[in-house]
Amino acid sequence: MRCQRLLWRGLCWGIVLLAAGIGPPMSGGQKTRLLQKEPVFGPPKLVFQTSVLIEGGASEKGPGLREVSGLHLDSENRIYILERTRISIWTSSGEYLEDRGSLGQGPGEFIQPVGIFVHEDGRLFVNDQGRSLIEYSKQGDFIRRIGLRTGLTPQFYVAGQNIYGLANSISAEGVMRQFVKMDFHGNVKEVYDEFRLIDVSVKASADGRGGTMGGVQHEYSPASYLCFARDAIYYAYNLDYLVRKYSLAGQCLVEFGKQEKAQSAQSARAAAEKAWGKDYVQKHVVFPPSQPFFRGLLADEKGRVYVLRTRPFLSREKGLLADVFDRCGFYLYQLELPYAPALIKDGVLFGISHDEEGWPVIYRSVIRNYEELPASAPNCRLRPAQEDSPTPSSSAPYSRA
Repeated sequence: MRCQRLLWRGLCWGIVLLAAGIGPPMSGGQKTRLLQKEPVFGPPKLVFQTSVLIEGGASEKGPGLREVSGLHLDSENRIYILERTRISIWTSSGEYLEDRGSLGQGPGEFIQPVGIFVHEDGRLFVNDQGRSLIEYSKQGDFIRRIGLRTGLTPQFYVAGQNIYGLANSISAEGVMRQFVKMDFHGNVKEVYDEFRLIDVSVKASADGRGGTMGGVQHEYSPASYLCFARDAIYYAYNLDYLVRKYSLAGQCLVEFGKQEKAQSAQSARAAAEKAWGKDYVQKHVVFPPSQPFFRGLLADEKGRVYVLRTRPFLSREKGLLADVFDRCGFYLYQLELPYAPALIKDGVLFGISHDEEGWPVIYRSVIRNYEELPASAPNCRLRPAQEDSPTPSSSAPYSRA
């Protein structure tokens, strides 16, 4: 009955949009902007089953985890975990398999890995210090090191012969954060969007030794995010609730978001001053003029985009809200999640946290009623974006057992 009510509400909402002449383009052409106040469907009630998938510290399952900063799934649902000194690989049930790479300066070695991406064909790309990408074969053999002409952040994707990511560039206006497409020679081929990092080199670092970009970085710092879904890349800047969908050829297909008023960051500053001291905050911490709308973007195998909403500043609560949009940009519903996931696939959330002793742990949360969630609005008829170098998906469904 509840699903019938959700569907009925969605059908009515779609009829209203069609009558008003609102909707994404039926085919190629000019992009559409969708700014919505209310979701198509009512808030679904999710049923989670959460467990610890991989524990910190050595155990019978493997060598444990050390300083985890990212994770990725390959097409066979093996889990690649970015640690400070290695990339560890685990089965979908949390059994240790092997490592990739190690510290050093030789072939296949890295100095400081900051990001990883696993291609559908099994190749692993490791972002070393933002200065180069190290490429490994599916079997773990070193292929090459790609030198980068501009600094690449941990957020990047590889499709065809192109690298898509967020990069830093120096200009007359200051340090710019850019959404770029690069070739395998490390050259920037196209800049899709950019913004200036605020108060660059104005605030002292936390230990008082020199300047740092924007002072102390915190959960309310301005940031941009990328996520890859099917044949498109989604980009958003957290001070502006507007998500842009790009084809791999560089065409902006649709812009979507919520009609939501920006809130002052004064309450966040007050919370920081209470926790850290007023003098410290004034010297070292920069706040944007308004609260960020969100803290991350995710996409699932159905093309839905999850906008992870910002929690109250310094909140100790793990749960958060996520606004979910379909591949056309329609606002479907808002979900309550148990934590900020790093990945979502086939109704399974993966999150990075720490146990009581400070060891990193990987959580897995299965959404038991995942298939009941509507995947799109009734009038979502946007054709898939055309890739410039298509790579057919061979990803297997993740086991939810």
